[in-house]
Amino acid sequence: MRFAADSMLGKLAKWLRLIGMDTVYLGKSDVRKIKKALEEGRIFLTRNTKLYDFVLKKLCTEDDIYLVQANIPREQLKEVALKFNIPLTRSFRLCCVCNFPIKKVSSEIVKDLVPEYIYHTHKTFYFCAKCGRVYWPGTHAKRINETLANLLPVE
Repeated sequence: MRFAADSMLGKLAKWLRLIGMDTVYLGKSDVRKIKKALEEGRIFLTRNTKLYDFVLKKLCTEDDIYLVQANIPREQLKEVALKFNIPLTRSFRLCCVCNFPIKKVSSEIVKDLVPEYIYHTHKTFYFCAKCGRVYWPGTHAKRINETLANLLPVE
């Protein structure tokens, strides 16, 4: 499942990437960008009811678009995850900034890209070859995992 998020859903796009969902952020949506995303087989996510109505009428079917109701990004993630039956588990697959696949790399490759303390205290690093972002399993990763675990009730 692949998504395209409009300008109102930038933070949701990052959260979806964190759980491994291929999600492009369209920024200010125009018809060409939306049409391209739909042609790529993406589900278009928006909070804009007028845009939703226009796109649904002119460009796609109800299966290709979703009107997000929640205001808060974490609640938006929960809503989309429930709607599309997406497991809320962390995935180190995609860069949360640019949506490009990230790869596990040796510490030597990122030595000059991370703070010295991080380099000496961590062994696992992931690198995005497109934007140059480096990731490592620090306290931020733990907080993200806790947030994801708390979004849906345990049954």
